[in-house]
Amino acid sequence: MTDRAPTLAGVIERGARGVRDRISVCRAGYVVAYDVSTNRADVQLVHDSARTRPDGVIEVIAAPILRDRPVAMLAAGHLSLTAGLREGDRVWVIVSDVSLDEYVSGRRDETYRPQDPRRFDLSDGIVWPMSDPPVEMDGQPVMGLRANEALHIGDATTNPAAWKLLARADYVLAELQNLATHDHPLPPLVAGPFAVAPPLPAPPDPPPSAGDTGPASYTAPLTAAAIASSRVKVDD
Repeated sequence: MTDRAPTLAGVIERGARGVRDRISVCRAGYVVAYDVSTNRADVQLVHDSARTRPDGVIEVIAAPILRDRPVAMLAAGHLSLTAGLREGDRVWVIVSDVSLDEYVSGRRDETYRPQDPRRFDLSDGIVWPMSDPPVEMDGQPVMGLRANEALHIGDATTNPAAWKLLARADYVLAELQNLATHDHPLPPLVAGPFAVAPPLPAPPDPPPSAGDTGPASYTAPLTAAAIASSRVKVDD
């Protein structure tokens, strides 16, 4: 007794399965290395894949590390929002259906047919950072920053030494109260979105006394950082 000849439907199904096994569209992964100078990342994919061999045996392929893949950041018009990736950051890898060799090398001047005929290949993946978990506070959008990181707002080509710090309202109000108490005492500032002190009538000038040199001098903060937030920086 011999094996039955494969049916046309079976041949087509096996062929289609083989094609599907070799197509990649979108994969999840995490960053293992990031080069800020080139905006390229090495990404470890997290899911193993399966491939059916011609003899029908299913072969498991370990999830690879994709090397030196370009990272997509938000940019439109004159707006850009970038963030350096760190080891362990979760990302999506979106796979192009054609070779991106010329495009990632900077070719933008014309339409063209890619020289390499490969299709849906992981080597043409673009890295997209994902939010995990999403950062949210009271239903409002929030820019989440790790400790000791700052948000820079303005022209990204500006020399970092020229960036300005934003003053913190609580530090400024404390300094104003410290300055005011050298003229006459004030009650504590009222907490709230606009912290103010209740108005008081000006006290009468005290009579001079022997050796009286007037109110103690006020020493202003020596650096802007003393009243600034180190988390937000703006350009000129």
